[in-house]
Amino acid sequence: MPFLTEGFCLEGPKLYRIGDYYYYISAEGGTAGPPTSHMVVVARSRSIDGPWENMPSNPLIHTYNNSDRWWSRGHGSLIDTPEGKWYCVYHAYENGFYNLGRQTLMEPVHFTQDGWIVSDGGDASQPLPSPTKATKESQETNRLTHLHEFRIGLDWRFYKYFSPTRTKVENNTLTLQGQGTSLSSSSPMMFIAGAHSYEIEAEIELHGNVKAGLCLYYNAEYNVGTGFDSDRRYRYRRNKSNGVGQSGGTHLWLRLRNDAHVVTAYWSHDGKEWQRETWGQEVSGFNHNTLYDFQSILPGLFCEGEGYATFSNFKYRELR
Repeated sequence: MPFLTEGFCLEGPKLYRIGDYYYYISAEGGTAGPPTSHMVVVARSRSIDGPWENMPSNPLIHTYNNSDRWWSRGHGSLIDTPEGKWYCVYHAYENGFYNLGRQTLMEPVHFTQDGWIVSDGGDASQPLPSPTKATKESQETNRLTHLHEFRIGLDWRFYKYFSPTRTKVENNTLTLQGQGTSLSSSSPMMFIAGAHSYEIEAEIELHGNVKAGLCLYYNAEYNVGTGFDSDRRYRYRRNKSNGVGQSGGTHLWLRLRNDAHVVTAYWSHDGKEWQRETWGQEVSGFNHNTLYDFQSILPGLFCEGEGYATFSNFKYRELR
């Protein structure tokens, strides 16, 4: 049965000279759309000017079934190791988690005796043996364990508008100047979680006429969050906020949970006794196939208005 694509859509060419041939590695079929759309195809020539011949066994990388864990596999690049092993690095969407965006995968390939490239296959959802021996130990551990340090530009980044003058970090406390009059115009600070289920939490104190809180951000129109000002607590949905209860002042602990697309929020006056907000949202549709933009949902912090907020005791926990 022929697989479904968005069209021919040849794009993203990469040219390699390996042995006696020039290899032309391209993406084809459409970047998103149907799960079987995207792929990696190969052509070769002995001359940079051609003629080019397509690999008889194309595609090199592809999603063949809707039941596969990784969809729209494509846009591949060839890399090799000092030991002579070859791999194809490419991106794909995870089945059921389009809103995590395109994720990077890698699988081993090899050259046949007649000079073509074949994938060694295997389960791309499982870890691979290390491609090569490391020359020295990495000094960087899992960046998610450093989120409470607010390392801006490394773990944390602004959405579109980098504004380092808005921030100050001291003793694991972030001071964030307010900006704009909505969640999107505040240009929230965010990080990549990459997990199916997790929650974030922070102690927040307000200074001035500001609203601040926690968010899950896809783009300027599609985002969710929980926040407060000196008078009320707020639910954020599609860049609009509505009051859901009294805040009791300028100092609160907030928690935002994303449990396999289901988002809920919690608040506390002391960081120990928590109460759940009486709202919940489902965000599986926050993805490129429905909303465009090639984005992913990113968790983050925001402060809108005139003044600033401090964020401390930040925690990130994966639920499964």
